[in-house]
Amino acid sequence: MVDHLEENKTFDEFRDILSYWMDVYKWQNCSYLAIKSSKAQRLVFGRIILESGIFKGKIPPFYFETKSVIAGYDILKAEPNIIDQRLLEAREGTVKFSKHSFCLKNKSGDIPYFIFYPIYHPALPYGPRLTSLIIREKEKHEMLTMDLRLLDWELKSANQPFDSIQDLLTYMGLPMLSQMGDSATLESVARTPANISDQSTINNNQAEIILNVSHNLDVNKIKLGCKVFNKKGIERFSINGEKISWTYDEDSITGKYNHTVEDANLLQAFLSYKDLALHSWYLNDPQKQTNPRYLIHSLFDENHDILQKFLLQAESTSQNFEDGVALLLNVLGFSIFHYGQIPKLKDGPDIIVFTPTGNISVVECTIGLLDKEDKLAKLIQRTVLIKEKLKIAGFEHFSIQPVIISKLPRAEVTGHLEEAGKHGIAVICKEELIELLNRVSFHLDPEGLFQEALRLIPKNEQLPLPDLNNNRS
Repeated sequence: MVDHLEENKTFDEFRDILSYWMDVYKWQNCSYLAIKSSKAQRLVFGRIILESGIFKGKIPPFYFETKSVIAGYDILKAEPNIIDQRLLEAREGTVKFSKHSFCLKNKSGDIPYFIFYPIYHPALPYGPRLTSLIIREKEKHEMLTMDLRLLDWELKSANQPFDSIQDLLTYMGLPMLSQMGDSATLESVARTPANISDQSTINNNQAEIILNVSHNLDVNKIKLGCKVFNKKGIERFSINGEKISWTYDEDSITGKYNHTVEDANLLQAFLSYKDLALHSWYLNDPQKQTNPRYLIHSLFDENHDILQKFLLQAESTSQNFEDGVALLLNVLGFSIFHYGQIPKLKDGPDIIVFTPTGNISVVECTIGLLDKEDKLAKLIQRTVLIKEKLKIAGFEHFSIQPVIISKLPRAEVTGHLEEAGKHGIAVICKEELIELLNRVSFHLDPEGLFQEALRLIPKNEQLPLPDLNNNRS
């Protein structure tokens, strides 16, 4: 009885947040993979992303079926009553797509269990709010017992041929099998209805904050908070939507707010709706750097072109990549020991990172797969040695986090994510490196970045979200 009450509470919490702006959703972005058996069609993984009117649903539908699997991708209309009906069905253990329906109850008839994420989908530790509800069946799915080699060859002979099940999943923007976990899973993800544009800036002592807002949102209930970093101190204030200039077009609403900041070189903006926070973003004056480390670095690497080359370009060597990571961490405010640069200390980790309060990260770098040359095992061993040494010296209270950083996109390293997660290793990939590069001119916040790294430890429920606004290749 207690479990059932908790499940109802989880659903109610998800529905309560959606109720703030339910009218903005126009589309359901649906994708799924299921397996066929003699008795039933069983869902392995499904994802429903609620999109606002900005997303026009132009991606064509896709349906795929062989004797063993069913997969599909479709854009369905969304209205408040439709969303409520879908949530009600999911509560009872059923999910319906345009061509197929699946039962999420196990063979004993037990309804699934639910995990509610009020702020972020677990794969995304930053950006606008992304409220998510993850529904899992209470028994393992049957794909775990399938011969995947035979399944791959079955897919090669399909009318729309795919090289493997992984190839099919990548095409649909779904996570790899190793990331899906053992149980059938359905994700319901709600895009935030408003965000602060990255085009917002400070120029000539004028801050211009640009807001992207979905139609059907009451702009009078928008609140914009500001934290202005002046030389004399920090100024804090908020304004409501009535003081923002609004422009309406076919797809969205754009808001602009201008504020004189005098000698400020940094402003942190907070966007909320009906007092529910949606997004936080930093604005800086390109002529007034707030990060002294980046200011010095830019003297020798204008626009951080060399740093980007070392971290992101395909021709970058492993040593270039490691040097780029060390330099990036230094610019972001960390203190580092770069052992990988010293031939006689090659048995140590590539980099050890310190925050001002004493948090420590043990870092390994790779331009390839995570476990290339047993990097995961070496990272675990070196982390344990450091922990033991600090404990003996009376520093066991320090937080020590192993981190592996790869130049590859997360979708290309999925085979080793589970192993990294088992040992509590945070995994930083190309997507996070790009995000960190975008922050190098902002104020220093190594403690905050350390906490964000903890959310990048792979877990079964930490599944990557695709950018479904782009056409598939």
